[in-house]
Amino acid sequence: MSSDLRARWRHGDGRLWLQLGHRVDEVPQAITDRLLRDFVTLTLDPGADLLRLEAAMRRSVALGIDRVDDAERRMATARRGGRHDDLALATDDHLTAVTVVQNDQVDLQRLREWITALDVARGPLHDAAAGWKRSPEVPAQVLVVNEDEFLAVDPRRATTTRVGVPAIDGVEAFGSQWRRDGDDDDLAAGPEIDRCGRWALGHIARTGEIYAVLRAGPETARIWLLGTGFERHRAYSILEALMPRMREPNSVILAAEVVHTVNLRHTRPPLALLRRPSPLDEDGARLARNHRSPSGERA
Repeated sequence: MSSDLRARWRHGDGRLWLQLGHRVDEVPQAITDRLLRDFVTLTLDPGADLLRLEAAMRRSVALGIDRVDDAERRMATARRGGRHDDLALATDDHLTAVTVVQNDQVDLQRLREWITALDVARGPLHDAAAGWKRSPEVPAQVLVVNEDEFLAVDPRRATTTRVGVPAIDGVEAFGSQWRRDGDDDDLAAGPEIDRCGRWALGHIARTGEIYAVLRAGPETARIWLLGTGFERHRAYSILEALMPRMREPNSVILAAEVVHTVNLRHTRPPLALLRRPSPLDEDGARLARNHRSPSGERA
């Protein structure tokens, strides 16, 4: 992963500055402390370092939520068994875990807001900021079902595996690391944990449907039906054009928006819907504004 080649770190007396061309921004002390604490040395790529930190902070939140859930289960068990000492211990652990998660969430939001405010013109930091502005909420036009329901409603969607298990009869050749806040934080993720998602996009030829699927753990796969009425060539051209943007935050939300827009227009997607927005590009700037969350808040 490489950032704008003009980006450089500048150090001094426990403080850190980010140089972008002729512009220099001091890094907030809380972010500086985390960078210098979490990483033994910073690299020559500030964008990579900042996105690694953002990923580490997301995983801290995910681990904290796991601890909150564990404490809640222990509290419930202790209540049922009348074990007052265990209940008191679990309650203390729960309070501590909730406090840590809340603090980590605040730190994560501040990091994202600072990176977004840099208004970097291109590169991974620019792409990340654009993705964070998208709401991770399920778009209103998307139908959400589990895989069993999806196959039962329309048998044309199904095929049978070699071992006789029903499966989606779709082509999922358009990337398997589409991202969404809240779904990215798999602790067993691959080496590029800062930019890995777990969603895949697919197309079912017999029904003309474009869908997104999340397969995680033993639970039944989660399906988002993004659009209908897409013959093979049209669907493939849309999904292939979207693939370069897969690694952006909330990229599965972007895919849902593009498919919906194209479905409404019954046309091929205009280039402005597919390429990365840039302050140097009028179409891209307009797309960035259009893809903010409905409330105007950062995701």
